[in-house]
Amino acid sequence: MEHSKQGTEPGSLTVTSNPEQVEVLSDYNGPLTEAELGYKLPRRNVFREEEMNTQARLQIDGRTFEEEERWSGLRCMMRIDGLNVDKNFSTFNIFTTHLGKTIGGKAYWTEIGFFRSAEDPVYRLFTYDPYQTEQYNFFGEAKLGQWYEFAIRLSENGSGPYRYETFCDGTRVREGQLPVLANQFDLSHETWTDSGKLSSGDSVAAEECWVNFPPNKARWFAPDIKTSSYSTNPMKQIKLYQPPGKFAYRFESRT
Repeated sequence: MEHSKQGTEPGSLTVTSNPEQVEVLSDYNGPLTEAELGYKLPRRNVFREEEMNTQARLQIDGRTFEEEERWSGLRCMMRIDGLNVDKNFSTFNIFTTHLGKTIGGKAYWTEIGFFRSAEDPVYRLFTYDPYQTEQYNFFGEAKLGQWYEFAIRLSENGSGPYRYETFCDGTRVREGQLPVLANQFDLSHETWTDSGKLSSGDSVAAEECWVNFPPNKARWFAPDIKTSSYSTNPMKQIKLYQPPGKFAYRFESRT
């Protein structure tokens, strides 16, 4: 499936929100916070795989991540064709991209992506920051098969902490701060299960990703960037490859 952003140059991002304005997508009037959802979402674990299964729910990941930890921003086109949920199988299911770094054993990150829960099977667009009062924010309902342009960019001014802005299709949907400019990023399909069993039929993809790095430069997420991938369950099959004739990696995850 082609989409309108094909061929965008690295580093170019069209912002439609007014300066400093944080908003939701124009057609969204749903819950904005976890409290408004009416149920609890899982505790998140990022960057430290050995800590994933310290809660009652089992967290199962399929993830690709770059290893250099030098990035001040990212932009990816991302799409979901299915995130399946069931109280007896996958109870919570997300596809997301993170930007952050673990410092002194403590993970600092922010993210933007899609999620779905067995308690509320609407496909929701979300952002997350574990160090803000409202960790989860929701800004839209996702449409299956539609590409979304997700971006997180840090201001490179000053000596830190550094202000970040998060965008979906040019709309500013979150802002906050990270302690350093040099961060890791990933593409991550994360699933939680109470039974140890996963739902089948998940299908997600990301492509045309690029990353920012100081001073004010950008490059495609392509084979010249040192990258690793893993899955914590054989049922979750991930694939990272450069399609013929394309300029950047494509990431896929399926169950």
